[in-house]
Amino acid sequence: MEGSFMYRRKQRMKRITAAGAACMLLLSLSAPLAHADGNTQIFPISAEVQQASSVQVTTKTISEKTDVFEGVLHIPVISGLQDAAYQATLNANIARRAANELEALKKQAEADAASAEGVYEFRPYSMELDYKLIGDGSAKNGNVLSFKVMTWFYTGGAHGSTRVEAYNVRNEAKASAIKLKELFGAGYKSVINKAVQAEITAHEELYFPDAFKSIADNQPFYLKDGKAVIIFQEYEIAPYAVGLPEIAVALPSKTAPVPGKLASFSIIVNGTTLTGVKLYVGRDGIAMAPLRQVSAKLGYGLEWKDGQVGLHKGTQRITLQTGKDTYSADKESLSLGAAPVVKYNTLYVPLSFFSKVLKATVTYSKDSVLIQ
Repeated sequence: MEGSFMYRRKQRMKRITAAGAACMLLLSLSAPLAHADGNTQIFPISAEVQQASSVQVTTKTISEKTDVFEGVLHIPVISGLQDAAYQATLNANIARRAANELEALKKQAEADAASAEGVYEFRPYSMELDYKLIGDGSAKNGNVLSFKVMTWFYTGGAHGSTRVEAYNVRNEAKASAIKLKELFGAGYKSVINKAVQAEITAHEELYFPDAFKSIADNQPFYLKDGKAVIIFQEYEIAPYAVGLPEIAVALPSKTAPVPGKLASFSIIVNGTTLTGVKLYVGRDGIAMAPLRQVSAKLGYGLEWKDGQVGLHKGTQRITLQTGKDTYSADKESLSLGAAPVVKYNTLYVPLSFFSKVLKATVTYSKDSVLIQ
C-alpha cells in the first residue's frame, strides 16, 4: 500500500531542489552499519524455536471528504499472529488512533474554516494514512512481524508533514513488542548513537548542526536484513528536503532477538539439565547465569577466596571478583556490562561470560538456554 502514499508525497514535494533530491539519495546509500560493543548481551536462537507461518496484512480503507476536509486512511489489519489476543489489541489500537486523529483534524478544519471566512482564503485540510509491511512474522524473517505506518497531515502552508510509526512484534504463542534494548543490550543507546553520529559526521551537509544528542527511549525503528533501521521524523535531525532519515545499524547477531521471560527457562549444559538453579535478568537487562554449576559441567574447576574467584581447565586460567565488571582470561581483561553478584545464595555472572570468556556456544530453544 505504500506506493500510492509515496507517489502523492512526491507530487507535493515538487518544490524540492535537485540538490535536495540528491541529498536523499546519498542518505539512503550511506547509512553506516555499526556493530555492538562488548556490553551487548545477544545470543542466537536455535532451530528448535517453533517456526511460525507468515502473517497476513489486509487493508481497511476509510474515506471522507467535505468542502473543508479530506481524509483517506488505508489502515493495516493484521491476521495470522500466533497470539490472537495480542493481535486483536494491536489492530484495535492502530484503528482507534487513526479514527481519533481523523475526527480531531476534521473538527479543527471546520473551526478554522469558519474563522477564516471573510478574512483569508482557507485551504482544505487533509489526512492520509498508509503502511508498509517489512517482515511478515515467518520463520525466514526470524518470527518477527515488522511494519511501519505513515500518516500525512496538511493544515495549510507550503506543504504538509509526515509522521512515521513502527511496530516490531515477536510472532510467538505469547507475542510481545521488541525493544532496542533487547536487541543491543544494556548499552543500546551508546551503540546506536555512535552509528547515528557517524552518519552525521560523514555527511554533515545533510543535517542540522548539533541537533542530534541521543535517540529517544521510544525511538521508532524496524527490522530488516539483520539490521535495526532507526527512523527520525521530519525536522528532527535534518531539513525537510532530506525527508525522514533512516539509519541502519547492524544487529550484534544475525539471529532473532532474545526471547522473554528468561527466569522460567531451564539451563542445559552439554546435554544435562541443571536442577535447583535458574537464570535471572538484572536491572540493566543483562541475563545472568549461575557460575559454579555451569562451569563445572563445562569441565572447569573453581576456587573462591575472599571474593576472588578462579577457574581453571588445563592451562586456561580465568579470574573474576564479585562486584567488579572485570573478567581476566589469559592476561586479557573484558567488561561484560555487569559484575558477578550473589543471588539465591549462588554466584551469578553474565550469560555472555560463557561465550565470550569460556568460548562456549550459547543458544536458545523454545524454553531453554543451551550451553556447550
